[in-house]
Amino acid sequence: MRDVRYRATLIAALAIAVGGGSACTVGSGSGAARGNLFVKGCGTKGEDFASNNFDLSPRFFAGEPIEDIALGGILTNRLVIRMQRNGNRIEVTDTLYFDVHSAYEVARCLRGRTIIGVPDWDTSGWCDWTGGAGGNVQAERPRIQIGPKLPVSSSIAPLYTCNRARVVGVGVAGSWIDFQDFGKAEQSQFTNPDDRKPVPGNFKVDFGDRLQATFNVVLEDEHRVDAMEEMDPIPNANIGGMLGGTPETGRFDFDLERGRAAQPFP
Repeated sequence: MRDVRYRATLIAALAIAVGGGSACTVGSGSGAARGNLFVKGCGTKGEDFASNNFDLSPRFFAGEPIEDIALGGILTNRLVIRMQRNGNRIEVTDTLYFDVHSAYEVARCLRGRTIIGVPDWDTSGWCDWTGGAGGNVQAERPRIQIGPKLPVSSSIAPLYTCNRARVVGVGVAGSWIDFQDFGKAEQSQFTNPDDRKPVPGNFKVDFGDRLQATFNVVLEDEHRVDAMEEMDPIPNANIGGMLGGTPETGRFDFDLERGRAAQPFP
């Protein structure tokens, strides 16, 4: 499993870059991704990088929807959100990714619909309507936990800051994202949860829809995550840190725009 996630991240990123990374209608928005980051073997002479004031300074924002081609039923429509230091090719810039593996499941979480008081969303724990407080607290919106095996994952490829290191940090326990806008997923908090409409099985975030969120990403070396999963000896970390935690240090806000015609779907 080692190097699999790194290769998958780069392959997905390259596919995105071919699909619409340089399109003139894509990239505008606002956001922040600040915190601490360390990377071993970062520099041209093998020196390490460590900063408690790392700032991605994102100036390019994009979302890449990938539709499930199955017919009928519940569709696993995916959405890859990326924040880049600039609009250059992803292999030469710093990119923070949020991979929504199932837009349908995330939309059900955000809608907060109930059926006679029973939640109409996955209650396995990643969709947290207590806002991280636990107990019987009812938050205004759910806090979605981020992790390699969860419906939303995150990763960072610092290919500008550390273009020789070729490492990927992945979001692990303690990471979360709070969507204020995820297309048309949410319905008014003033609507009784029992009266909210069910999320359609083919839900997706459409072009022109808004994507807005705050987040906190706790970073771990992908090789360590793989080793833990495979119960192999755990190597030393080559990357780690934390980005976000407040609206001032971790957020994005942009509209999903269509890029060039060579995207994964028309």
